Amino acid sequence: MNIADFEKLRLQANKFANKIATAPVASVKHILDALDSYNGFENLKALSENFRDSFEQVVIFGTGGSTLGGKTIYSACKHLNIDKNFNKPNKPTIIFFENIDPYSFEGLFQRFDPKKTGLIFCSKSGETSETIAHLLLSIEKFKRVKNGIDIGKHFITVTQPGKNSIRTISMDNEIVTIDSPPKLGGRFSAFSVNSLLPAMIAGLDVIKFREGGKSVVDQIRQTKLDGIIEPASGAALAVGLSSTKGKCMSVIMTYVDRLEDLGKWYRQLWAESLGKDGKGSTPINALGTIDQHSQLQLYLDGPKDKWFSVISINTENTGPQFPDILINTDDLDYLKGKKLGDLMAAEQKATIETLYKNLCPVRTFNLSKVDEFSLGSLMMHFILETLISAELMNINPFDQPAVESGKVLTRNIMSGLEK
Repeated sequence: MNIADFEKLRLQANKFANKIATAPVASVKHILDALDSYNGFENLKALSENFRDSFEQVVIFGTGGSTLGGKTIYSACKHLNIDKNFNKPNKPTIIFFENIDPYSFEGLFQRFDPKKTGLIFCSKSGETSETIAHLLLSIEKFKRVKNGIDIGKHFITVTQPGKNSIRTISMDNEIVTIDSPPKLGGRFSAFSVNSLLPAMIAGLDVIKFREGGKSVVDQIRQTKLDGIIEPASGAALAVGLSSTKGKCMSVIMTYVDRLEDLGKWYRQLWAESLGKDGKGSTPINALGTIDQHSQLQLYLDGPKDKWFSVISINTENTGPQFPDILINTDDLDYLKGKKLGDLMAAEQKATIETLYKNLCPVRTFNLSKVDEFSLGSLMMHFILETLISAELMNINPFDQPAVESGKVLTRNIMSGLEK
C-alpha cells in the first residue's frame, strides 16, 4: 500500500465516519444514543449509592462485553478514588469475576463475608450459561448463610427487557433487575448500564466519561470530508495493511498499567466484530515494559505480519528518584539524578523507535493523563475505528455467527444429547 492507495482508502473511510456521526443506521445509532441517554439514570444512581454505602466489596459477574467495558473503566480510573459527588473515599472494592473455573469460584466465596458483599450479574441476552450458573450458585450460597441474608438487598441483575432466564430467576428470588438496552450488543455497550453501574459504585464521574466519548463524535461532525478524522485514518491503516501488506495481526501495546484491561476490551471488540467470512486481523494485547521481555523479540525479528498501536503517557520526572548514594558503579550512572518515570519514558521511546527502525508499522496514542474523559475518548475512538473498518471490509460488525454453534453444542453436551 503506497501513499496514494492509503489516501484513497482514508477518504472512503472519512465518508463512512461522517455518515456514522451525522446519519447513522439504526444499529450504530443505538451506540451513539448511549452517550446521551439518561433513561433510568436516577434509579441507577440510587442503586449505586446504596451498594457503595452498604458493602465492603461488590462482585460483578458476567463475561465478554457484559463486563469488559466496566472492568476497563474501573481499572483505569479507580486511582481517582475520591467520590466527586460526596467528597469521600470510595468504600467498596470491586471484583470482576468472569470465568466458571470451579476452583476459582469456591475460592471467591472464601475471600469475603457475604453479609458485607453485593453481587451484580450482567447478561444482555439473559441466557448466558456462565452468568446463569454464577447466579444460581450464588443464591444457593447466600441462602446457606447463618441467620439468613435478604438476597434482594445484596443482588442486582442486568439484562434486556422481556422474558429470559436471568429475569425469571430474579423474579423468583425478589432480585432487582435493571434493563439493559435490548438492541445494543455487549461489546459496544461501554457507555451503557453494564459499564456505568460499576463505575458509579466506585464513585467515578460517568458524565465525564460519556463526554469524552461524545467529543470524538463531535470532532467528526466538525471535520471536512477531506480532513483528518482519526478513527477513519486508523481504520484505513488497519484494513489497508491487512489486505495489501499481509499485516494480519494488530498489536495494541500500552505503557500504562491502568490501561491493561483496555487491551483486553479492544481484543474482544476487534476480533468479534471483524473476524468473519475469512476476513479480519488478529488483535494482540501487550503491556510495556513487561512484554518487551517476552514478545518484542518476535515482533522485531519474527514474521513481519504485525502492525502496532502504542499507548503511552508522559512519565518524565515522575515517581521516586533513584538513590545516588547506592549507585556505586559506572554501569549505573545513567540512573543518577533520574526518577522511575524517566526510565519508563525512555523505554517507551526506545520501543517505538526500534519498531520504526525495523520497518514495523507503528502509530502512537500519547495521553496527557488518564481520567474518565480521556478514557471515554479512547474507547469511542476504537469503537468507531472498528465500525468504519467493518464498512471498508463489507462485513456486519454486530453479529458473531461462528460463536453461536459452540453455545448450542455446550447445552447439548450438558443435556446428554452429544456423546
